[in-house]
Amino acid sequence: LAKDVPMFFEFRVGGSLPAVCAAIRRLRREKGCAVIVLDYIQAVETHEDPRLAMRNIVAATKREAHRGDGPASVVVALSQLRKRDDETQKPTRAHLYESAYLAQKAEHIVLMHKTKSGAVELTLDKTKDGKTGRSFQLVRDPDTGRLVDADAEGTVY
Repeated sequence: LAKDVPMFFEFRVGGSLPAVCAAIRRLRREKGCAVIVLDYIQAVETHEDPRLAMRNIVAATKREAHRGDGPASVVVALSQLRKRDDETQKPTRAHLYESAYLAQKAEHIVLMHKTKSGAVELTLDKTKDGKTGRSFQLVRDPDTGRLVDADAEGTVY
């Protein structure tokens, strides 16, 4: 479970690409981080056209995750979805905002959205290892605030 995995958080709003890469190097070197999560990848500051910027962000973070001795880290890039005409429509890979290159290079894509009932639905949209289209829903446990599998009571995420 996640409670048994050491986690380190760095909160930087709108960091530059060199600063993000330096943080990846430092977290790998000092903490041995195997998973690096970039929340809202579009907020990484570059002074380029957004489509070119995304290409450079993906290439640079992937390079940093594989640099050095030891096993490579996994980079999880969280991306904003473009607004849909019909908000009740499930998002698709085409809704990734300014992230066509990210979608092309990603090994896995999980789309996440809130349903009318308030549950969070996750759908495997792309994977190199298996079947896509699988979905499951998480709901917030009112007692603990944790997300639990809506179909299997007691499964905590």
